[in-house]
Amino acid sequence: LFRHPLSHAHARTRKQIDPTRPADMSIIQNISSDDDDDDKDASMPQRKTFESDDDDDDDSWTYMVLGVIIGLAIYNQVILDVRFPLAVYSKLLGKKLKGLKDLKQSFPELAKGLQTLLDTQNVQELGLNFEVTRGSKNFALIEGGGSVLVTDENKQQFVDKYADWVLNKSVERQFNALKRGFLRVCGKREGYRAHALALVSADELEKLICGSPVLDFNALQDSVRYVGFSNASNDSTSDENELAREKDVVKYFWQCFNTFTYEQKKKLLKFVTGSDRLPIRGVSELNMVVQSGGDNPSNLPSAHTCFNTLILPRYRTYEQLCSKLLKTLEFAEGFGLN
Repeated sequence: LFRHPLSHAHARTRKQIDPTRPADMSIIQNISSDDDDDDKDASMPQRKTFESDDDDDDDSWTYMVLGVIIGLAIYNQVILDVRFPLAVYSKLLGKKLKGLKDLKQSFPELAKGLQTLLDTQNVQELGLNFEVTRGSKNFALIEGGGSVLVTDENKQQFVDKYADWVLNKSVERQFNALKRGFLRVCGKREGYRAHALALVSADELEKLICGSPVLDFNALQDSVRYVGFSNASNDSTSDENELAREKDVVKYFWQCFNTFTYEQKKKLLKFVTGSDRLPIRGVSELNMVVQSGGDNPSNLPSAHTCFNTLILPRYRTYEQLCSKLLKTLEFAEGFGLN
């Protein structure tokens, strides 16, 4: 993605991340190599294999691989069902986060509590000090913070230090590993002038990874391709999509779809594609396919999520189709039935 202009990259055929494909696996296998001086980081662990069963508590390798997977998802235009705070995407773009304003974007409740602290008088009566407790461990926000009382005079410093600890210091090791893996796929490469990461905002990067939450279902029907519902070869001038739209089962499907609630439509989208979000360029990028699933009306609809394909048997009536489709959406869970 980041070796070509964004418009060209999005026009590429959507692919699935495939560990067996050399182009993908070579990146994963070499993410710890130090072939570039700029990538050297003495704090990172020694190279491991996926079979490593080290018992140490250093999870940097896991975060590094996660960063690679996120980068590969962008490269292959695969939407991931991840829910990171906006701060993560800002930090991946190199933005320095600090203070209550940046904290509020990702942790609004925490920011609200700290703002209340700033608005409170005589805060020394609360008995707070410059120390944070996580689990059974205490972390000093300043040197000797456990013995420094928070007062009206230093409460702004406390809030700033607290925000910096949450956004940066508390996750420094894990995030550095995550970013290192991400940049192994999406970072700047020698011989290319532009760094595409500089062209996107944190919101846009989130949409590249997670897809767009804005769902235009009205445009979905016009973008769907049909397979197996008609024999267009009998008439070389006929368009298979046009012929398929005349079939009763296709008409029944869209009649049923148009009666769905918004949440039911999202369920169908997730059932067919594996995600209830759309690519950043909209529904046309889905390349969704409705394929004939044979003449047995007792079968339930199924899907090939890797290819955004809905397998729809040739049901004889509208009621039959709608009943089977609703049952599928109600009980489907991952690769099976609940």
